[in-house]
Amino acid sequence: MDGPTPEDDVAPAGSSAQRAVLIALAASAVLGLVVLLAARGAIGELAGAACRGEAQAVIRLRLLVTVVVILVPAGALGIALYLGLIARRIRRAQVFPPPGMWLLRPMRRLRGPAANRVAAAMVVLAAILAVAAAALFALSSRLLQLLAR
Repeated sequence: MDGPTPEDDVAPAGSSAQRAVLIALAASAVLGLVVLLAARGAIGELAGAACRGEAQAVIRLRLLVTVVVILVPAGALGIALYLGLIARRIRRAQVFPPPGMWLLRPMRRLRGPAANRVAAAMVVLAAILAVAAAALFALSSRLLQLLAR
């Protein structure tokens, strides 16, 4: 038997520590969404106060919008970069998941053209995220300029 056996064609799950880190990253993404939703409400309240001419509200509004302007596109660009790096590893190894990738559960390996399709999908998604992050940054920067007036 020269080829890979069915047992060889399954990538094992990572250690419990690796799983804990992956779960923590997913939880932080959900927490970030909750914070953004809360910020959205706070921005609305501060904008109302700023329209009434409250100087302190204008300063707080600028600060809150600046934080959102920096964090949201940076997060999207970080994810895009990570997807691009994983796609490169897949293309080099011609296997998905690539060697050394942390997994929550065992999964069947894809090889050759199937792995390349996964890598291509990751590159497309990374490009979409990067463009969206750039557009979001541009729109948010414009909002900051309007607040500065």
